[in-house]
Amino acid sequence: YKLGSVDGYSFLEGYSDGNNYFGKTILSKGIGYRFSATGEIAYGSDMLDRAGIGMKYSVPMPKGSYLEVKALPIWFNRNGREKRATVGFFGTVNLPAGFEVSSFGEVDAMKKEWGYGEVSTGKSFGKSKKFGVHYNPLLKNNGAGKMTPRVEHAVRASYKF
Repeated sequence: YKLGSVDGYSFLEGYSDGNNYFGKTILSKGIGYRFSATGEIAYGSDMLDRAGIGMKYSVPMPKGSYLEVKALPIWFNRNGREKRATVGFFGTVNLPAGFEVSSFGEVDAMKKEWGYGEVSTGKSFGKSKKFGVHYNPLLKNNGAGKMTPRVEHAVRASYKF
C-alpha cells in the first residue's frame, strides 16, 4: 500500500492455539538510485514490541526477478534503545508455467545470530493470481549465537486482497 509517497507493507499472523500472534509493518521511502530509508515495527504476543530504522537497496536484477538487501542498525522498544542491528534480504524469481520462488531472512549482526526467514516455492492461480499454494519452509532461530537456521517444513495457501 501507499501512504502518500511512502511504500507500506503490513501483515498479522494468528497461530493455531488462538492466543498468540505476530505482525510487522514496514515503511520505506525512496531517496535515490535504488536506496530507500526504511523502518519496521514488529509486534507480537510473546515479544517486546520494537521499531527499527535503517536503509535498503534494490539490487539491479534481470527481468522477472527482484532482490533487496536491508540494514537496520537502530532499534528501540518501550524500554529504550535496543542492542540490535538487523541485516536482511528479500528476493523473488518468476519461473516458467507460472511458478515462483521467493525468500527472505534476517540476522542480528550484533549477536551474530540468525533471526527468521522463509523460502517459498509455488504457484498462484486464477485470472487475478490472488490465490496461491506453496511449499514454504520456515527458517527459524536455532539458538543463541547460531547463524544457521532450524528448518521447519510448511505448506501455505494464500489469498491476496
